[in-house]
Amino acid sequence: MDTSRRVGILHTVKERLPRLLDVLVVAVCAAYIVRFAWLQTLGLMDRYTLEWDARAMALPAWRYHGTGLFAEDYVVDYVGLIGPPLWKLTYWVGTLFTDPYTLSKLLPFALLAILVWQGFALGRHVGGVALGAATAFLLVHCTVVWDRLLGGSARSFGFPLVVAFLRYAVTGQELRLLAALLLQAATYPSAFLFSAPAYGLSLLVRPERRRWIRLIVTGAVAGLLMVSSLWSVDARFGHPTTLAEAATLPQMGPNGAQPFYPLWPTDFIIKGTLDAVVTVQGTPVLPALQRYNARNHHVVLWGVIGVLVVLAGRRLRELPLLLVFMFIASLGAYQLARVMAYRLYLPERMLLYAWPPLFHVTMVLLAYQAMRRLGARWAGRGAAILLIALQFAVYGDGLPRRMNLWDWSAYDTPTVRFIGTLPKDALVAAPFKTSSFIQYLALRRTLFSSITNTNHYYGYAVENERRIRAYYEAYYARDLETVRRFAAMYHVDYMVVDALDFGPDALRRSRYTEPWTTLAQRLIAATPPDRMALAHPPPGAVVFRDGTMMVIDLKKL
Repeated sequence: MDTSRRVGILHTVKERLPRLLDVLVVAVCAAYIVRFAWLQTLGLMDRYTLEWDARAMALPAWRYHGTGLFAEDYVVDYVGLIGPPLWKLTYWVGTLFTDPYTLSKLLPFALLAILVWQGFALGRHVGGVALGAATAFLLVHCTVVWDRLLGGSARSFGFPLVVAFLRYAVTGQELRLLAALLLQAATYPSAFLFSAPAYGLSLLVRPERRRWIRLIVTGAVAGLLMVSSLWSVDARFGHPTTLAEAATLPQMGPNGAQPFYPLWPTDFIIKGTLDAVVTVQGTPVLPALQRYNARNHHVVLWGVIGVLVVLAGRRLRELPLLLVFMFIASLGAYQLARVMAYRLYLPERMLLYAWPPLFHVTMVLLAYQAMRRLGARWAGRGAAILLIALQFAVYGDGLPRRMNLWDWSAYDTPTVRFIGTLPKDALVAAPFKTSSFIQYLALRRTLFSSITNTNHYYGYAVENERRIRAYYEAYYARDLETVRRFAAMYHVDYMVVDALDFGPDALRRSRYTEPWTTLAQRLIAATPPDRMALAHPPPGAVVFRDGTMMVIDLKKL
């Protein structure tokens, strides 16, 4: 082969190599994302497979389109209250074609597609298609992202819209950025409460009157959207619980208001948020390196970041100030959410939804600026390869199966199935866990349940705790008259009773959470369990029996 031909071949390879690297990186990332999504579809159409919170959050949607389910249900009304308007509209439209539980499993995949596209578009704008693919990969690989998308609840919209906001901020698409803010307000206001202030802070650097006017108008419209779901007051439920009111509520868990969040985000929040960003997930790729990194507080990650900072040098000034303002705004929103009445009383969500996308977008931009020492042509590709290799090497392949999905088939008991045959307006009183599955599987109203025991509105908290106390006093009553008064007070039609609760193991079986465990055990100590009224209910009142489980028609007592 003559010299001129060799030179020609080398020139051709040199010209085509960047494009080949682009194709390779995009192919690897696309294959990874498709594989990740496929692993999450396992059990997708199984009615028993559902994310934990989706059992409760999808309940209001069963009332749409004239089903007659959960009509005038105090508990489900409360769950519906805390849903933002666009989230409700999504379920109203979606349930024209499928049921709420199936929709809660399909919706995350649509949101994942939005997240992938927004991440890809952001990275592509910065450094080309390879960096775009790597950005999408980072977001999918991040453990907390899919965990938050799951279940189709309002919070599922958080990450896609925060990444969209960051993309439009980086690319300078102001009108689309404002649209993303409005969508945040209409779906997951927590994201709006740190994104909008961050954008406002960025406008202080280069004040432009027209942009300020547009932001103020957007904020006013967003405020109207959030009023109904963020600070609304319903006479039945009251207002979001303040710190002072939360301190008066007896219940300590599992969904009580205590322990309170600290004034400043201490280790448990900072470490928890960082771990959510870079937790080892799936199959380890380099186990020894992963163990070393984990034992030494992410030393490999911080080392790489340090090298990138040094390489970037003066180019650090080219990173958008919005990234700093987002960090500041999230801390400010955390403080406000902690000291003010807030919809779900979960201040740490301000950090959990801000820091992971902020971390990954910053890593993408930092790696790109550092790699510019290789030349503009190679910067995006070099940054992409570095970021992908870092995640695989230090934090595993990130490919869990059916992440955070639960198989609830064991709880579809004969008792639950029988209750599903009762009239749709029947109100059932049952223990916490049983009540949850009566709601989820039998689709019948319950006095309370473990999945709706979320005392974040003060009026609801007081009423819910009053119902729970009355239930325990009736369940362990020494006479049927107490049970009748309980049924009349709350219009309860049926009660689920387990004979084992009145046997020699009664004390152990009464454990739930305080103060209910103490209350139950005090009632058990006051009257021998085998002499309690429901230990031997009238045979004519027992409408269903399965082993030790009974369903009692309280009208027949």
